[in-house]
Amino acid sequence: MKKKIHLPLLVLLIITFFASCNKAKIEEPSKVSIEKFNSSIAKQQRLLADKALLKMAYAFLEKYQSEKNNTNTSRIGVIKVPDDFATIQDAVNAAAEGAQILVKRGIYTESIIINTKGLKLLADNNVVIKGGILIASSEVKIRNFSFDCTGIEPPLPGQVQLMGITVINNASQVLLTQNKILNSYFGIVLDQGVTQVSIFKNQVICNDNTMYNGIRLNGAQNNMIQQNIIQGAMDAGIALFYNFDLVPPSSFNNISENSCKNDGVGIYIDGGGGYNNKNKIRENNLTECSIGMIMDFANNNLIKENTVSNNLIYGILLSDNTNVNRVESNVSLNNGECDLINSGIDNVFIANTTGCTQGL
Repeated sequence: MKKKIHLPLLVLLIITFFASCNKAKIEEPSKVSIEKFNSSIAKQQRLLADKALLKMAYAFLEKYQSEKNNTNTSRIGVIKVPDDFATIQDAVNAAAEGAQILVKRGIYTESIIINTKGLKLLADNNVVIKGGILIASSEVKIRNFSFDCTGIEPPLPGQVQLMGITVINNASQVLLTQNKILNSYFGIVLDQGVTQVSIFKNQVICNDNTMYNGIRLNGAQNNMIQQNIIQGAMDAGIALFYNFDLVPPSSFNNISENSCKNDGVGIYIDGGGGYNNKNKIRENNLTECSIGMIMDFANNNLIKENTVSNNLIYGILLSDNTNVNRVESNVSLNNGECDLINSGIDNVFIANTTGCTQGL
């Protein structure tokens, strides 16, 4: 049997953000061209995704701030939901800086915005949010929530609807840990200017062909993505993108010990005309994707001790715009067409275990 793969579709993005949802088709060709992932059309898809997502997020923040002006935010200590407040958002609105909100088990259908510094949002067992969280302040902690976005319709023009977790507004020192995100168009997104975020031990999973990226950085720097599980993303499980608007690229990030399975691309570093520099990509397991890893417009990165196996087309691909990277001690085997391909300049390859190689 041929292995099913997910490919990025321009139609998906338009549907995702500006119309009602239709399921994207899964193609099953015998060979898939790398241009499907690395073409100018694919890059334009990501530009549309960036702009639509961020426009929606900042519209939500503006709406929230206008409605919160008359809210008392004096509650300190521990606030319990639903004991003290019926909804998570009401508890967040009432919380003072540094407060802790403990959410008890239940299903909460709401989109939540956090704009209070130092807020800790902690879930008891079996807390499900049918929606998402937008973080617009620093030192926020989100732990142990399940986000089930199955069947949630994307917003029509002028509407806002959050799914998964999005961090914006130059927030820093945020911790996202032990959360599970199911069937969200974007699982976790860090916007430009966001820094020192730890994304640790989360699960981002799609089983209905609707997720575009599992974890996505748009010009975010100095963040840690570690020990996460990402499955079923149509474009990429973990994606570091330059956001096309002349801002700093996604650089100085640590991506380690993650598992990416059944994604279009396991890890995708795409500078899109800028350059994503000095990221450390270590000890990740990339398997049963269309392509394990793509590096495009990416210089001076470390790719070390990753296991890249049983991917449909390629294991690790360095494009002709990808230079001066160190590729060391990776195991890339049993990938469909080739295990390690280099089209760049001055990339260094040390002690990798591979079958097929090209351009080394």
